[in-house]
Amino acid sequence: MPVISSVEFQRNFGLYQDKALVEPVTISKNGRERLVLLSVDEYQRLKAHRDGTSAGPENAAPLLCRARRTFHLRTKC
Repeated sequence: MPVISSVEFQRNFGLYQDKALVEPVTISKNGRERLVLLSVDEYQRLKAHRDGTSAGPENAAPLLCRARRTFHLRTKC
């Protein structure tokens, strides 16, 4: 999981927005980790797991499929 400064995040918001679709991005301020930016799919998966509504791995979109969708590659996911 990449760790970037809040200044770097502000300067390159679009880049880190795209990266967060593939893996969470940690944002630090004054050298301390403060926030994590992640995709809605990952957030919903974590929330379902926390709430006990997850039925297992079949509810989580495979990382490769999410990456392919992010970069608009043809896939059968």
